[in-house]
This record gives sequence, structure tokens and C-alpha cells, in this order.
Amino acid sequence: MTKSKERDAELKKNIESKTARKSKYERVRNSIQNHNLHFENECIHINAIIDCAKDTLSKLDGNTGYGYLLNFREKLADEIKTLEDYRDFIQQSSRSFKKMYTSLEALISSLNTSINNDKAEFNQGHIWPIDEVYF
Repeated sequence: MTKSKERDAELKKNIESKTARKSKYERVRNSIQNHNLHFENECIHINAIIDCAKDTLSKLDGNTGYGYLLNFREKLADEIKTLEDYRDFIQQSSRSFKKMYTSLEALISSLNTSINNDKAEFNQGHIWPIDEVYF
């Protein structure tokens, strides 16, 4: 089976472009992994703080003797809302990074398969070490 030089050039170009794209995806994936963003963040510590603050609010609300702390109660309620918004933002960001990491893994795997197929087609009919061969 003979292949044209044009097809060989096209396969080489495809292999090089896919390898470059795969390298870019791997850099992003590795960056996500190096910053431990590839798993979902549970926010355990901030949840404990929010629970403690809510417990304090319930104590203030349940006891009429704490009326003089009304200003503190309002500020604490505002801070709880801010912390909950922050926690929700962290969880959404974490889910997004995890989804991106999974997508990148799938893309890299797909590119590996495609590169290997192109290399096999390129190597078909070539004799090593006489001709150029991709390993």
C-alpha cells in the first residue's frame, strides 16, 4: 500500500498540532492538580464557623435578657449571610474546577488515541531506520 507524500505531510502536521494541543491541556490540568482544585472542597471549617454563629444567634433570640445586644445580633446576622455567600461561591468554583479537570482528562485521553492512530497510519509502509518513523 503506497501513500502519497501529501498524506504523510498531513499526518505529520496533525500529529504535531494534536501534540501541542495535548501539551496545553496537560499544563492546565497539572496546574489545577498542583493547586488541589481537582477535588470538591467541603468547606468544613467555614461550615463550623457558620454553625457556631447561628447557634449564638439562636441563644440571643431565645433569651430576652440579651436585648442590649441587638446591634451585635444584626451585625452577626449580616456576617453569617456574607459567610454563606462566600461558602457558596467556593463550592461553585470548586465544582467548576472539578468539572474542568474531568473534561481535560477526557480531552487528553481522546487526543492520545487520535495521535496514536495518526502515528500508526504514518508509520504504515515506512521502514525503520531508513524512513522517518514516529514512536
